[in-house]
Amino acid sequence: MPKAADLVDLLLLPSLEALREVDPAAATERQRRMAKKPADFVRGSLVLHTAWLAAHPLPHAPWVWSIGDAHAGNFATLATGPLNRAGLSPVTYGVADVDDEHPAPWHWDVVRLLASAGIALGESGVGHRRFTDLARCCLADYVRVLTAASDDDEHAERLDFHGLPEALKAAINDDAEPARLKRHREHHIARGRLRPGDDCVADAAAKRLLLPAIEQALRATPPTRDWRVLDLARRTSAGGVASLGRRRWWVMAQEQSRDGGWVSRMLELKERRPSVLSAILPAQPFAPATTTAWTLPMGGDRWQRAVPIGIGDALLRTRCQTRTVLDLTTLDQGDLIRLARLWGQILAVAHLTSARGLGMPAQRVAATLAVAAEKSAQDVAELAWALVRWTREAHCAFRKARGLA
Repeated sequence: MPKAADLVDLLLLPSLEALREVDPAAATERQRRMAKKPADFVRGSLVLHTAWLAAHPLPHAPWVWSIGDAHAGNFATLATGPLNRAGLSPVTYGVADVDDEHPAPWHWDVVRLLASAGIALGESGVGHRRFTDLARCCLADYVRVLTAASDDDEHAERLDFHGLPEALKAAINDDAEPARLKRHREHHIARGRLRPGDDCVADAAAKRLLLPAIEQALRATPPTRDWRVLDLARRTSAGGVASLGRRRWWVMAQEQSRDGGWVSRMLELKERRPSVLSAILPAQPFAPATTTAWTLPMGGDRWQRAVPIGIGDALLRTRCQTRTVLDLTTLDQGDLIRLARLWGQILAVAHLTSARGLGMPAQRVAATLAVAAEKSAQDVAELAWALVRWTREAHCAFRKARGLA
């Protein structure tokens, strides 16, 4: 395996220079954030982790439809599901970004997620023994859910609110406040149209071209019985580290509630480029024709679609008033253990949901993954710890290359 500094020079720096050619401001901002915070370095270094994982294979590692960019910052509160009787989408917790979803060996999501947690907790916040405990808990629940699914028991896939970390319960309760949703809508919407302001501008050309594409994609599998798309405006706010340089638009839609009234739903259309994983894993066991239009619905989002926009496509998804990410450094050991178990459950559900969506025999897939995960749990924990240490070296090398060491 090449040294961390060598891969930074070979893979990461050229990708930043390529971004600078098309969007200098985005490249500068991405470099600044990645150099400053190790956690943001992880968010912007998927290409490094992908190369590292490819160089550290596990024997008998079945493939799944991977989240692709599984890190602690991509798990958050969401209000993306169907409307309840009150005309609201209940707040839950789960995968909040699938820009880089792609087939991969099952453990890649687990290793990258655990490594990101180790980096976020910092050198003084987690040692090898404590980290291994978290990894084992994560894998134990991953196996538990898969084993239950192989016995056709879907109850194990449901989140148990009472078993969530206390900090997450508080976040869900805060994000579920109707006033929060009201502020979110009022910030963007005026008289049934998007309001241009600090983070969006009118984009007549995009509206003329993209709204028909959005409507066509939604008509193929309607998100709800009665729906309509009303407006579109270009989003100008910077976004996360990995999203810098991608074009994004706000989309205003409405769906009918059970009482017959129309309820606004804010959507985001974001330019989606080929997954970073595709450059490292050009061959994969899934049929391209089957997977081209597939996207893992985040939080049960029925509005989520891959929308063709000319060259390539864009990801359409609900953009709700929530998206709280837990600060791992504020959690006690009990909450960290509960969160690690929750991550294992969410990853198992994501892999099973994708298997079902791709028409694969979910029970057989669950049984195969459960056996593989149980056999290699210790190896996966050690891989994740090794990636934590390697990532710290890569971050130092990146800062040195940028003249910041």
